[in-house]
Amino acid sequence: MTDIAVDVQGLSVAYRVYARRRDLLTEVFLRRNRHDDYWALRNCTFRVPRGQRMGIIGRNGAGKSTLLRVISGALGPTSGIVDVRGSVAVMNGAVPAWNGDQTGIDLTRLNLRLKGYSRERIDHFLDDIIDFTELGAHLHMPLKTYSSGMQARLSFAIATSVDSDIVIIDEVLGAGDGYFAAKAAQRLRALCDDGRTLLFVSHSTHAVRSMCDSVLWLEDGEVRAIGPTVDLVPSYELELARAADQSIRVPNSHRASAEIHLMREDDVPNPATVRVRLRRVDIDPSASCRIRDLTATWITEKKSTTDVVPLDNSSGGSPHELRLWNSAWGRLHTRSGLTSRELLSHPGGSPGGQICLAVHGLLPPGTRLAMRWTCQTSLPAKDLVLEILDVEFGRWTAFTQIACTPGDGGKFIFTAQTDITSAHTSITPMTVSAVVRPRCRIADVRATGADSNSNAIDPMGPLTLTVVLDVNEYLRDVFLVIEIYRTDGTLMYFQSSSEVLGEVSLSSGRHAFQFSFDSNPFGDGEYTITSTALAGIWAPTMDQSAAEVFDRSIETGRFSIPRRANSLHGGVTSVRAVLHVSDIGADDHQIGTQQA
Repeated sequence: MTDIAVDVQGLSVAYRVYARRRDLLTEVFLRRNRHDDYWALRNCTFRVPRGQRMGIIGRNGAGKSTLLRVISGALGPTSGIVDVRGSVAVMNGAVPAWNGDQTGIDLTRLNLRLKGYSRERIDHFLDDIIDFTELGAHLHMPLKTYSSGMQARLSFAIATSVDSDIVIIDEVLGAGDGYFAAKAAQRLRALCDDGRTLLFVSHSTHAVRSMCDSVLWLEDGEVRAIGPTVDLVPSYELELARAADQSIRVPNSHRASAEIHLMREDDVPNPATVRVRLRRVDIDPSASCRIRDLTATWITEKKSTTDVVPLDNSSGGSPHELRLWNSAWGRLHTRSGLTSRELLSHPGGSPGGQICLAVHGLLPPGTRLAMRWTCQTSLPAKDLVLEILDVEFGRWTAFTQIACTPGDGGKFIFTAQTDITSAHTSITPMTVSAVVRPRCRIADVRATGADSNSNAIDPMGPLTLTVVLDVNEYLRDVFLVIEIYRTDGTLMYFQSSSEVLGEVSLSSGRHAFQFSFDSNPFGDGEYTITSTALAGIWAPTMDQSAAEVFDRSIETGRFSIPRRANSLHGGVTSVRAVLHVSDIGADDHQIGTQQA
């Protein structure tokens, strides 16, 4: 395994949380467990090959910085194994300092000495650091006079100038100016080409695209996905965009509330499950609601079978699981040895915490499903409902019987039962598509040139961008937006159909929007197409919250433009200017043109 730079297996990190200060003293002196475990990371497993540039993405609080602290050795794991094979250089934007009155030069020397380098090596590194930072006389000023951008320059230079096998960067390139960010990116690529491994955390997906060839996606402290940057970053951006649509666009928010009981296409990932969900109906996202001791019992005339539904999908041993992504399930917590999972009120994805119950074979007629769980919350018991997915009618329906027994300390024990029919178990992709009919869906995105069957575009030939919409009801004031990006994330082109056509009305059926260029305006390279279908009275100064987004398609269309043979033309466009050569007399400033 010499080709692996970082090997992480089952990594978990828990922070101890004390409700009261005296609980810490009680735990220390009386040896009693008086703390909760907040799981910042849970069962993370992945490997980083040597020389790979891996980006780590996720929302605020996903656990990205905690993960880097563990890999760098600044924080120990609660459980699991972290095998780092090589020296590590860490950069998080701040220069390690114990005295703000020390100068940048003095602190640089101190940091290099702490890394164990000799005086000769320090002098060698110092020349490179001084040259790269371009801070000049500021290096002889106290650190407390530095801006965040100046600190970022110095921290980056220290981390990347020394001999290290693994470079860790946590949200620092955004602290500098554009010139420095480009210079830093160039150095990082050179280091990776030299065989070093890069772990890069950033909320800028543009930076991740330009710097990284693979991505680790963290969500609520757990690994959601690992894969190539070109595949995962668009999926991540699409989820963020849909969450933003639901939260800040008034029409989308109102429609989501009105359709909260309707099935969505992604509610059913496979046909071998019965889907139920726990859902909060309160409007207080700050109120805590923790679920534990979740069980499912199948009741027939002959017998009843009870299964424990694990709150941690990685624990294994159970055919049932929680749907953690695009759901209302939050982080794991452990209190007095009991593990619970937070149920959120307003997640970015579908409402409710969904539970996938595996069905073994055909269930006999008259089967009933009984669910039982314990909830620790300050909310009234009526604010928690249990629903089951009826795929025949495409709706979530409440359990027919539900009871609640209050306990001490805000604890409630819930039980619920409902009949199971073929409407709950006969789930196939065909039945889902027949029931779920969105108002408008982007069905296809493509680019074609002179050859309509190829996405290879002639450098100077025609270019047509086509977006196909499937519309299931009459829609007014529709417009379509397209964005063209280079594969490094640079926005190359933007246009709304309303700039040419105004708002259009679409009847039920399939419609194609075509954006045509007589001569391809883009330079050689690889490109992607992002499209958005909206409704609203569009104007350049419009309030974006007033528009309703029907569907988004991020980087689903792709095309390539080869470099023109024997051409000196370069740049991001292939537009040719009209050239004039003029003779200007010494006393006559009138220009006579001669076209070349």
